[in-house]
Order: sequence, then C-alpha cells, then structure tokens
Amino acid sequence: MTPAHSFNQEQRARWNGVDGEFWARHQDRLDRILTPLNDPLLSFAELEPGLSVLDVGCGCGAITLEIVRSVGPSGRVTGIDISEPMLGRAQERLRGFSNASLRLGDAAELPLDAAGAGLIVSVSE
Repeated sequence: MTPAHSFNQEQRARWNGVDGEFWARHQDRLDRILTPLNDPLLSFAELEPGLSVLDVGCGCGAITLEIVRSVGPSGRVTGIDISEPMLGRAQERLRGFSNASLRLGDAAELPLDAAGAGLIVSVSE
C-alpha cells in the first residue's frame, strides 16, 4: 500500500465517521462561521449563468448551493465529497435544483478532465 493510498483510506474513515457526522450535525453553525471565508472564493470564481462547475470536497453543500444559484437553471453543478454523512446533508439542501448533482467519491481518484466542468472550485475548511 502506498502512503497516498493509506492516507486516502484514513480520510475515508475519518469523514465517514465522527468528523463527517459532526459536520453534518452542526452544518448551520459551521456555515455561519465559514461564510467570511467562502465569500472571497465565490467572488473570485466570477460565476455566471450557464457555467458548468465542479465543487471538489463539497461537504454539506454550502458553497455548492451558492454556485447553483449563481449559474442558474442553464448552468450545471456537480459536487463530490468523500463523506456520506455530509453528502446526505448536501442532498437535502440541494433538493429542488435539477441542475445540481452529487457524487460520493475521493477527488484524488477522480479524472477531473472527465467531469466536463468549465470551472473547478475547492475549499478546504
């Protein structure tokens, strides 16, 4: 097993266990705390209607939701995260947005060129 593979397994265990459950459970409070950090990313991304965006490490979907609103119905947003508990929370938040989809997966193993996105965003919190 390579060090990278071992690291990824540790991350899967962490984010599908206590850490992922904590973030999903406290999503409202964490969103309020992190909004000042997220706003500069959204501004820098220069989102516009019709854009296709990949949100890597989308977590509970706070930024994904803002992106979906910015790109409008003609845009498309895909969120990917390694955490099932956090993706479950993101799924609840994105219900009703037909231009949004979520994928459970490890971004380190995702062929990003196959995503077909015009923009890739990622925030490590």
